Order: sequence, then C-alpha cells, then structure tokens
Amino acid sequence: VEFYGMDPAVDSTPPTTPGVPTLTSRTSSSITMSWTVSTDAVGVSRYDIFALSEAWLAGDPVRAMRILQALAADGDPPTLAVWQLSEDVHALAAVHAQVRGGMSIASAVKGARVWGKRQQAMERAAHRVPADLIAPLLLALARVDALAKGIGRGNAWDELAIAALALAGKSVLPLPVFVR
Repeated sequence: VEFYGMDPAVDSTPPTTPGVPTLTSRTSSSITMSWTVSTDAVGVSRYDIFALSEAWLAGDPVRAMRILQALAADGDPPTLAVWQLSEDVHALAAVHAQVRGGMSIASAVKGARVWGKRQQAMERAAHRVPADLIAPLLLALARVDALAKGIGRGNAWDELAIAALALAGKSVLPLPVFVR
C-alpha cells in the first residue's frame, strides 16, 4: 500500500487484515454491510487512490477494503474512488473489446493507456473479470455516483465496496442486471 505522510522504513509491521465484508441487513432500497476493522500500530495518514485501483484490479479484495475503509474513516467523500473505479472499468471494457478483435491482452492494456503498477493488475483483471460483468459494474457505479451526490437512498461507501469486491472477484451481492 502506498501512503503519504509517513516513512515506510519506520513501520515494518503491516496493518491487521480486516474481516470479510458481510451483509447485515437489506431493505428494498438499501443494504448495510459490516466487517471487522483493520488496525495499524503506527497509523497510515493517507492512502493513495492508485494503490486502491491496483488492489481491486489485481483481485486483492482485502487490500481494497482496507483502503476504502481508511478513506471513509478519514471522512473523504467517495467521489474520487467512484471516479477511479469507473475509469478502471471503462479501461477494462476497452481491453476486452481489443482482445475480442484479436489483440493480445498486454497490447490492449497499453492501448487503454494503463501504465506502471496498474498495468500488470489490469492484465490480471482482464483474465479474471468476464466482459459481461462490465455493464452491471457501470450501472452499479452510476448508482454509487448518485448516492455520493445525495441522490437516492443508501450508503455510497457500502455500495462502492460491493462494486469493488465484484471487480476484485469476490461478489457479495448480485449487481444490477443490464437490459438492452
């Protein structure tokens, strides 16, 4: 995990692993999720949104939930995380389209302008995430975006966690169905 405001050489003990997210209640218009929080002896002052992107693309749901939890606990609005997940899903859609056209995954990822650490994570996501999950993810993210802006009922962080878990390969609830 990349973070700001702290010398990583000082903290050699990683944070504890958060618990597995579980659905605690569901109504016709909202859900509530809970998990055991992660703790850190030194404390992380700021997580990097690109580390979050790398986590869900790489299929690391525990790390993704740890970062989402920290961002929510810091009082950050979910809008930047929603934007990053949306960007990643759109890039993944482009990769799938290029691969269907005969391009290699590595070339398609470069064509989608994904670089650095996220490049390998995107390649893994392209292997792991089926193309038919893209539309439901985008519908779910549209709802999360609206919730983050105060439109609708529900918790934007909880629903963002559901979408992030789906992208990381650990769906806890079905995503919206895409109807043409």
